[in-house]
Amino acid sequence: MKQWYAFRALYLFLILFFAGRLSATAQTRTIAWIGTPLNSDQTIDGFYESLPTAYTSNNTSRYPVIIYLHGDESVEKGREEILENGIPKLISEGNFPETFKVRGQNYSFIVIAPHFTTKSLTPDELDEAFNYITRTYRTDPDRIYLTGMSRGSAYTWEFAGASNANATKLAAIVPVSNAFHTQEKKTGTTIGDADLPVMATHNDEDEVVPASYTLTYVDWVNERNPKTPANKKLFKSKKHEGWTETYDPDSKEFTGKNIYEWMLQYTTSTEAALPVKLTSYKAYQSAPTEITINWQTGSEIATGSFTLERSATENGFTKIAMLPATESNTYTYIDKTPLPGTNYYRLSQTEPDGITTYFPVLQTSIAATTKGALALHPNPVTGQALLQITDAEPGTVTFSLFTAGGMLVQQWTAQKETATYQQAVSFSNLKPGSYVLQAQAKTFRQSLLFVKK
Repeated sequence: MKQWYAFRALYLFLILFFAGRLSATAQTRTIAWIGTPLNSDQTIDGFYESLPTAYTSNNTSRYPVIIYLHGDESVEKGREEILENGIPKLISEGNFPETFKVRGQNYSFIVIAPHFTTKSLTPDELDEAFNYITRTYRTDPDRIYLTGMSRGSAYTWEFAGASNANATKLAAIVPVSNAFHTQEKKTGTTIGDADLPVMATHNDEDEVVPASYTLTYVDWVNERNPKTPANKKLFKSKKHEGWTETYDPDSKEFTGKNIYEWMLQYTTSTEAALPVKLTSYKAYQSAPTEITINWQTGSEIATGSFTLERSATENGFTKIAMLPATESNTYTYIDKTPLPGTNYYRLSQTEPDGITTYFPVLQTSIAATTKGALALHPNPVTGQALLQITDAEPGTVTFSLFTAGGMLVQQWTAQKETATYQQAVSFSNLKPGSYVLQAQAKTFRQSLLFVKK
């Protein structure tokens, strides 16, 4: 019995000893106030700093950085209010993960939360802060992310959209619940032209700042047809909030990722953004009303899938096909219902972790045929229209109606006995949009694009 008690005492001692050693050596991420002004007029009078736990012990590694911009309350109540919301709150309460894993690699963030003393901070003043941060810390220049809540969201949009130089400094932005600032379309245009990835969030029924303040910016960005379209996420709430849900590390609301994993997908490095290179990529007319698109990758084997989109105007692309990546490295898709005239094709590759790479847009046209003619009057169509074919060939004609994206909506046949065929067709059941009507006989096939109002 004495041996049992002695063993039990030794066992408890060892547990307590190693637990003490572990607690003494384990490092926990902290956040601290640094009272150094970040701009010349001191409207940014200091900042909260949180560094990766390995930052001081490693003097060579560079780290991704999140620059976090606070809301109005931290202007009115003082800098300590920064710790009551968003990422600084998560860090101060011990709820911010040390690492995030993307594409098999772990990343730890430098987090800098400047404190500004004005509600009219300018992009130039923020640029001074940006330059101080990137000059002072071992930041990865390809992974600098800007985010802000409420007033800080407005500053995020305005800084990124002030110039192409500003937009291209950033790997991605996350504006949360954009606050009342005068919106300028040029801001969204600049961001879209720079292909800067955006994830904008807002509460859908925000009773203080309408969600339209966020949605308008997203629309303006996407009007420029960026390679990575601006994303939006609306949360169900009437409160002026949204930052708790956005910054939650346990959330997977952003294409199956939390917001930090979503950010880390993107870099400003062209090489990092292009994991697969194409050695061949072309589109050509392969039949009277068919266009073939084929591409080939290099020695590296692609993963995930390829998505092919089509447009008649080089804007507003619609997905027409998705092909899984294979080891053959060679891919072919035949568009059997191309749009009449010019067709634009955009190819992208999406990896299993959601990273998407876009390739150049291809352009090709369907050559006009002198044999026969297909017409629809009127065009655009509101309800009923007159369908007409002028062709000497008699026999069965198959009519196929497709969406602009290539989805078959309706199909029917008719007997053509004379050179000119006419038929009244009702399109009143179609939703408004663009459609392709195709007519095919034994030696005749033509398509036309029409609009349903």
